[in-house]
Amino acid sequence: MNVSKLESCRRACRQLFGVLLMTLALGTTPGAALAAESAPYGPWVAVEVGGKVPEKTISSTLDLSEDGAAQGLAACNRFSGTAEISSEMISFDKLALTRKLCSKPEMDQEQRYLDALSAAASWTVEGGSLILLDKAGTAVARFSSGLTDISFKVALPEGETVERESVVYRCGKFIVDAEYVNAGTISLAVLRMRGETVVASQVMSGSGVRYAGDQYIWWTQGMTEATLQDLRQGQDAPPMTCVAH
Repeated sequence: MNVSKLESCRRACRQLFGVLLMTLALGTTPGAALAAESAPYGPWVAVEVGGKVPEKTISSTLDLSEDGAAQGLAACNRFSGTAEISSEMISFDKLALTRKLCSKPEMDQEQRYLDALSAAASWTVEGGSLILLDKAGTAVARFSSGLTDISFKVALPEGETVERESVVYRCGKFIVDAEYVNAGTISLAVLRMRGETVVASQVMSGSGVRYAGDQYIWWTQGMTEATLQDLRQGQDAPPMTCVAH
């Protein structure tokens, strides 16, 4: 393993976030801020659906916005629609689903998940976890935060707008749910995969767009293909090819 390359990657990310957080704390840069949203709004990852724990290689996600938008990954297909949310109640309406076929375990998980969303009538947050309950008060789905323990604010120059784009990739036997966040000179990729969330920042590259976060290198060629390299496997280990799903 190339230790110097791994440490360089980690150091670059720490420096980027350190500068941004210091700028925000000192108040020297006016403008808007990006922040991880609190419950029930924001990204969530299902940890239990219909009384069953999803397989580690299968991910079901939910992203709730304050404007009523609901979207995510059911397991194989992405969905989008609306959610009516009050202080205690929740209901999902008109969820549109892409139409792809995946393995039987993924399709079974997807059906359980969609059934859970359909049955959801109320919500609660306990210990940072979102729980959806049916009309009888039985939990039909439990979620952990899609940002795990990551919570950050980034100060933006005045007048800059934030652009977000989500793409789901299949990388071998697992799914990477990538969200790209761009604002002025700030470019981040939030990667949710195999139960963890990695925030990677854009670094220099000869071609395509390359992001570095923790021990990972995420390199995109357009929005349809990417490669994922885990530096813990060694510098010479071939990166994994990922294709938009």
